[in-house]
Amino acid sequence: MSDIIKNRSEILFLYDVTDANPNGDPMEENRPRIDEETGVNIVTDVRLKRTIRDYLRDFKGQNIFIQAEKVIEEGTELIKARGAKLIEEIEKILEDEIGGDEAKKIVEKLDEILKEGSKGNRLEKFNEALGDAVDEERKMELFEKFEEIRTKKLREKLFDKFIDLRLFGATLAVANIGVQETGPIQFKFGKSLHKVDVNFYKGSITMPVEPGEGFRKGKRQAEFSEEYKLPYSLICFYGIVNENAAKNTGLSEDDIKLLLDGIWNGTKNLITRSKIGQMPRFLLRVVYKENNFHIGDLDKMIKLKNKDGNDLSEEEQEKIRDISEVKVDISELIGALNDYKDKIERIEFKADKRVTFVVNGSVLTNDGLKNEFIRKVGLQNNQVIELEL
Repeated sequence: MSDIIKNRSEILFLYDVTDANPNGDPMEENRPRIDEETGVNIVTDVRLKRTIRDYLRDFKGQNIFIQAEKVIEEGTELIKARGAKLIEEIEKILEDEIGGDEAKKIVEKLDEILKEGSKGNRLEKFNEALGDAVDEERKMELFEKFEEIRTKKLREKLFDKFIDLRLFGATLAVANIGVQETGPIQFKFGKSLHKVDVNFYKGSITMPVEPGEGFRKGKRQAEFSEEYKLPYSLICFYGIVNENAAKNTGLSEDDIKLLLDGIWNGTKNLITRSKIGQMPRFLLRVVYKENNFHIGDLDKMIKLKNKDGNDLSEEEQEKIRDISEVKVDISELIGALNDYKDKIERIEFKADKRVTFVVNGSVLTNDGLKNEFIRKVGLQNNQVIELEL
């Protein structure tokens, strides 16, 4: 693994959805989340993190601590499930660090030991678990090791093993063990760059309710389905990678590479029934030279224009059905990067070929985006990296 990151960076990510529901609200019949004042589509940061986690687990073989959970499991049951994973990790450490019959005896009574809030009571339960076959001096030696495992070594093991904890941090607690760490990578809610239209679909599925000689001969009944989808939404996410928090979770440059891969290709691999139709369009990472510095609000520096290069009316915004119908104006973004070029170490980006970018009215060619970062921002060729994702 590479060294812990030393530089702050900002991330911009644009993707679109066609005839899909990017992030339903379970409290509102799973309808797409819409800002009632502006008509803009909203996607939570939790949804983006889920996309990244699932991709890194399923396609990159990474260990993921926060697994997908059904909404119905939130609350007490979800806390129990994650708590069980914490205890499982402690058991593994006990077997590695102590081993043999001693570890086995401790594991058998682990729940009872961990329920005790005071160190004295934990020691009493711990000694009872080991029994008379272990002398007092050895018991004390093992207990001090246990306390180190319960606190320091558990935390080290978790952040070393699970990439999502290094990326996003976590608040994990059960009994008298727990880990609370703010993640170095934080995203704002994603928002569409335009007002969206929402369609309601109602259909029916014929299901067998009585067996017969084959499906056709059995008694059948119609089941009705209702769902809401967006004909089109071009969504922008903005995030920050905090180099100070990275020290606490051990976030490395290798982890960031996997993160970017997960953002881009994780989105392409959202192919469930409700999510199919999502495509990544633009990914940008700006890495800075100075600690504790970033430009901020990069997401507010991207605008949509119609084919003629003019601002979209509300009616035009709702009628968008494909990325080819709009132009992505990054003039303000390019200007801001130029203003702070002396503070930028490098820019990493990837753009889909179907996106038309414009800067101050000029349309960029397929290769023009990299040249724009070099010429207009004032960076050197080696400071602008096109990502291979």
